[in-house]
Amino acid sequence: MSASSVSSLGNVPPPQPTRRAATSPFTAARRRLILTNFVFVAVALLGMALLIYAFAARAVDEQINQELISAAAHEAPGIIEKLHEHDTSDNDPPYSPNSANAFAVTVDSSGAVAIDEDQAAQQGLLDRTATSAILTGKSNALFTTLTHAHHTIRLYTIPITNAQGQRVAALQVGVSLD
Repeated sequence: MSASSVSSLGNVPPPQPTRRAATSPFTAARRRLILTNFVFVAVALLGMALLIYAFAARAVDEQINQELISAAAHEAPGIIEKLHEHDTSDNDPPYSPNSANAFAVTVDSSGAVAIDEDQAAQQGLLDRTATSAILTGKSNALFTTLTHAHHTIRLYTIPITNAQGQRVAALQVGVSLD
């Protein structure tokens, strides 16, 4: 090659990248497909998370209800005898809504608090509507939730019957959900 031909090649501008006309529509379609897939997966994951949360919340709710039923079954057998004792001497500390312990309050047929060893009724942790519904026979058992002084309390109320089957009291057991 001659020197003149090399120098003339040195002045040639570099080749420009050619734009492929065929990839442009595919690029837009690919981006839409990626975005669509991303949105679909995000919505599916969110739905699954909400479903898992709902099932977990329901399981915890059922566990608390079973705990209250057990506490009521434990307390109920001795209520009739305690109603006749009228022993008001109580050295138990008052119930604390910050604890995980259950409390029990017994309301007699007139609606007065008869037994409150944990002093829960004095703190306003008694659902009078539920005890009234039990004492009047409108319901046989009630689960209610009470909010008092920034504490959420789950309550379970059942009737206490005498040997003749008459409702003589209502037992309300509760536990803090905090």
